[in-house]
Amino acid sequence: MTEKIERILKVIPLISIIILLSSLIKNYIYYEYFGININEFISLSEFPLLFISEIKIYLIFTGLLFAVLPFIYIRNYTQKKFGEKNFTYSLTKTFTTIFILVFPVKIILILFTEKDILIIIDQCQKSLILFFVSILFVLKKEPIFLNKLYLFFCVLSLFIFSVTKAYIDIEKIKRNKPYYNIEFVFENKIYKTKKNYIFLGKTHENIFIYNLKNNYTEVYNLKEVKFFKIKKS
Repeated sequence: MTEKIERILKVIPLISIIILLSSLIKNYIYYEYFGININEFISLSEFPLLFISEIKIYLIFTGLLFAVLPFIYIRNYTQKKFGEKNFTYSLTKTFTTIFILVFPVKIILILFTEKDILIIIDQCQKSLILFFVSILFVLKKEPIFLNKLYLFFCVLSLFIFSVTKAYIDIEKIKRNKPYYNIEFVFENKIYKTKKNYIFLGKTHENIFIYNLKNNYTEVYNLKEVKFFKIKKS
């Protein structure tokens, strides 16, 4: 029990660094598109907090990978105990092997046949999950190796998720479909997000609003803002 706790404690700093890096990547891409160098407005300690707001989506993303592990362990156990001739799982193996081989072709077809960036990202993410699952199933390895491979896929998907989430959020803003609307008072004047005047996000000290019509970003210091309100669109 003590050894397990020590292992977990050793892994926590690594997990923190991975989350920090993924949040850095996502927010840098997102805010850079709108002309904001986010590093000038935020400290490193705040990046993990920005990631927390999206952790539910990522947990669903990686949870799909986790859901297949029990089946793989059952496959390995039954084949080891009763023999591969009795439990071949031939149909599943054939399907997963074929998908691994056609995965690059599928991604190319999605990129060339689909025009909507949101649909492209969605289909690529689903295909990537199936690709990872197929690799986990095809490889007949010990549980320790499968666990390490699963963790690697989780980390890789975290970085991929961070990049794709940035472009999803950018596309939402470009289509005038923000996640939140805000209202606040600045210098005795009421400001509201509305059509072509869109809320990008906020840090502990600043609010970012993008003027979609004129293509520029306004930055407001929260210390100078009064009666700040926020609600989902």
